Amino acid sequence: MGEREDGTMEDALKEIAYLTRSPNRVRILDCLAEGPRTRREAKEASGATRTTVDRIVNELEDRGWVERTTDGNYAATPVGRQLVRELTPLVRAVEAIQELGSAVEWLPLDELSVGLQDFADATVRRPDRGDPVDTIDYMTDLVREASELRALTHLVPPESFLRVTHDAIVSGQLRLEGVVPTDHVEPYIETQRRRERWQAILEAGGELHLHEAALPCNMWIIDETVLIKRSDPGRMEDSYGVPVVTTDGTVRDAAHDLIDRYRDAGTQVGPGAFDVLADEPETS
Repeated sequence: MGEREDGTMEDALKEIAYLTRSPNRVRILDCLAEGPRTRREAKEASGATRTTVDRIVNELEDRGWVERTTDGNYAATPVGRQLVRELTPLVRAVEAIQELGSAVEWLPLDELSVGLQDFADATVRRPDRGDPVDTIDYMTDLVREASELRALTHLVPPESFLRVTHDAIVSGQLRLEGVVPTDHVEPYIETQRRRERWQAILEAGGELHLHEAALPCNMWIIDETVLIKRSDPGRMEDSYGVPVVTTDGTVRDAAHDLIDRYRDAGTQVGPGAFDVLADEPETS
């Protein structure tokens, strides 16, 4: 990196440091980027004192990020608006990192075509008292009230979750669409009871699609809620036990798109498929 580039970066970092050292500066610039505002409106938006607002507006004006309009209000300049547009995703991404920690590695961002900033309001739902069943109970409660369940997962649903899902689908309350890897389907039919439940689910209109390739994560969309877990099964507490949970609309739309892609590339199974699979002889 050359001398000019070093100096340019240093100057840029100083400007970023100035803006980000005070949340009020970011809030006020963000407010003024939305359109012309009076100083009083900027004060209400930021929650800062009148003296603080006056000082910050003057500083932003000196930097060329804010200008006074002909009617005496204040608005962000094109430079100021672009600065907020670039800064906001970074701030939101850092918020996501602070909240999710190492769980960010579970997020298939490339596959989802969203940014880390879209997970700023997400949480890692850790089991109450360290009991992984707590999360299964949480998901089961969501299903009880839901009208749609979509899943992209290699994790076999626990019996309690499967029972509630079965009852909701058979009663017409719930619509199911799931995608599972072909080589993970055997546990779904390991008992006669499970085979009968799945047959009833499929006969009632539930859809299950088998996909030949590995899945990028474990994901469930239960109405408005998206739950994401890393792709490797791991221990119980590392599978169902600790998902990333979000209700962000951008993430939810991307999650639907991801499931659509894997569903369309898979093969839908019919009601009698599990009986056929169960009767297949084992190969050495």
